[in-house]
Parts: sequence; C-alpha cells; structure tokens
Amino acid sequence: MKPISSLVLTRAFTLLELLIAITLSVMVMMTLAMGMYIVTQDWQRTGDRLESSLDDSLIILQLERALESAFPHTYLEREKNVRIVFFEGNKEQLSWVSTVSPGQGNELSVWNIKPGKKNEGLILTVLPALAGNPTERLEKAEGIEILSDYEVRFSYIYFQDSLGEIETKWADDWSILEWDNERGQARLPAGVRVLFEHREESERSVEIIAPIWVNEPITQF
Repeated sequence: MKPISSLVLTRAFTLLELLIAITLSVMVMMTLAMGMYIVTQDWQRTGDRLESSLDDSLIILQLERALESAFPHTYLEREKNVRIVFFEGNKEQLSWVSTVSPGQGNELSVWNIKPGKKNEGLILTVLPALAGNPTERLEKAEGIEILSDYEVRFSYIYFQDSLGEIETKWADDWSILEWDNERGQARLPAGVRVLFEHREESERSVEIIAPIWVNEPITQF
C-alpha cells in the first residue's frame, strides 16, 4: 500500500470553468477576426486608390500624346467654298484632330474634351475624322466619363515676332475660324497647357504642356 504523501489528487474542470474558458477563447477569436477585417479593408481601400490613380495617369498620358500629335485636318465650308482647319478651344473644352487613333490603326481621329454633367469629371469623345465638319457629329455622339475627381482648364501657347524678338504668348481660346483671317492663313497653337485640378484641396493637381509640332501657317482660301 502506497503512502498517502505519494498520492496525486486530481479533479475535473467544473462547468463554470469550461464556460469561462470558452468565452475567453471566443473573445480572442473575435478580436483577431476584427483586426484582420480592418487590415483587409485598409488594404482594399489603398489598392482601389492606387488603381484609380494609375488609371487617371494613363488617361492623362494618352491625352497628352493625342495633343502632341494634333493634325491640321481641313474640311470644306460649302457656304463660303473654302477649306477650314478644324481646331476649336476655350478655357473649358477643346476639339481637335489627332493622328493618335485608339483602336483605329493609322486613321485620323477627332477628339473632344468637355466638362461632365454638373461639372463633375470630364467627358471624352473620340470619333473617326471624316471629310465633313466634325462639330455636328461630336454634338450628337455620347462620350465616356473620365477623371471624375478632376476639373480641366486649357490655355494656348503661340509665338509672336515683336521687333525682331520672338515672344511667347498665352491665349484663353483658340479658334481657327478667327485666327489670322485677314491673310487667309491659319495655324494650330504652338502648344496647349492643360491643368487638371483635383476637387480635393489635399490632393495634387496635374499640369501638362503639350507642344504641337505641326503648327506652320496654312492657307485656307
């Protein structure tokens, strides 16, 4: 017979102790799950912002490329029986013809950028450049919404010879129909400055200056 001192006394957990242990385990699991959910949501939001930022950057780069490749496309003005170079722009919108033609190979395309409805974002329209005046087709076409967080401002660069010195000038609008009309010549601007202003003051705005390489005077008459 073993001595009493060598006996090990054991007992089972009580129901209360089991409930407490289970409750603590559930609380720990819920805390871990909540932390994981918060981390996942933050990661998702960061990923969405990054994806949106990349999309906006690609769109702006494509617009810059299309502006640099502006082309002095002409159409026949039947009432006056003259050919007109198509390029119309002001502070808020711009229409031009470019050699950049997404999905259309080497064809010329008409581009138009204007404010969206209620000035929310921008509307971009791209159409094939046909023989006639593109204005009516642009008015009837439905563009796509782009850069929903931005507003756009245009200004136009040209060079003026003043007493033998070339000065850089800026214009708020550019209409081929009015430009240099007395001499029967027209030209595209030397470049276009585009300011994409973010609606949130804390976010950075984007500015591009796109030089237009084909801007020699063109005889219209």
